[in-house]
Amino acid sequence: ALGDGRAMIFSGNGRDCMTTDVAEMYTPGAGLNVMPGAQAFLNLFPRMHLLTSGLIAHVGEESFTSTYDPGNDQWEFIGFNIHGWRSQGTSILVPGETDVIMIIGGYDEVGARNTCEIIDFKQADPLWQKAGSMNFPRAHANTVILPDKKVMIIGGGNEDLYGLPELTPEMYDPASDTWTTLPSHVHARMYHSTALLLPDGRVVSAGQDSGESAFMTEIYSPPYLFRGSRPTVTSLPDRIGYGQSFTIGVDDSSTITEVCLIRPSVVTHSVNFEQRYIELDLEVTGPRTMRLTAPPGGNHAPPGPYMLFALSSDGVPSIAEFTTLGE
Repeated sequence: ALGDGRAMIFSGNGRDCMTTDVAEMYTPGAGLNVMPGAQAFLNLFPRMHLLTSGLIAHVGEESFTSTYDPGNDQWEFIGFNIHGWRSQGTSILVPGETDVIMIIGGYDEVGARNTCEIIDFKQADPLWQKAGSMNFPRAHANTVILPDKKVMIIGGGNEDLYGLPELTPEMYDPASDTWTTLPSHVHARMYHSTALLLPDGRVVSAGQDSGESAFMTEIYSPPYLFRGSRPTVTSLPDRIGYGQSFTIGVDDSSTITEVCLIRPSVVTHSVNFEQRYIELDLEVTGPRTMRLTAPPGGNHAPPGPYMLFALSSDGVPSIAEFTTLGE
């Protein structure tokens, strides 16, 4: 999804069931157009992220990194990551940062890896840097951005599509660059599994298309739900314009230290490039009101629906209220 409401389509299989190098741009109201300069053979389900510059960063599964500019229909080669090919690995926009991407796990020629890398596209010459490693190697896992800026990784495994599943999820803290193990789930979550954030702050994990896991769903309550009472958002606008100041109603503004928008997820094959965390500038304007400032433009947060969470000083999130941004 692009910042102006358009969308780019990369990779996929053509009519011959072989990977296609054709890339297309979808423009609402006008339909699809082939973009000749975007032509590239990328592995199925490429790891793509919209940057605040309007560029689209490609960070895997391949070992090379590049950016595509929809404005001039051109690719630019950035460089290679440290570890190399990360088949069935995953990637995220690091919450609390801007234009910082992490790639996580995946298979190489030896097996599943626990290593992670980070690249900062705000730098003039962005380079991959080693990040904290997970406690367990895994491929086919799913990542979920949480309202307290942490990242949960669920499932995955160590052999092919379904073999040697990893049942212990982990939590990544960007502030300390560390992974912490969490209580285990019951069912394997590998190929064709899914995981996403619910509006009440819990995380749902479901599927894989083999065995009883295909029919089972599990719900995890993160630690922040046990730290105290929740704030409550009592009102907010149905629609918010970019750069706009707007007022929300809350039960007690003195208890709230952060407010964020999180884009609802679209998950498949360990890819969830729709999820995005945007922290909002806030000002307390009364015992039950706060003034917030929306992100400056669509490249920071593509137009569409978002969940708004208010967090207490203990990091406890409210139940999300939905609003539409930039439309």
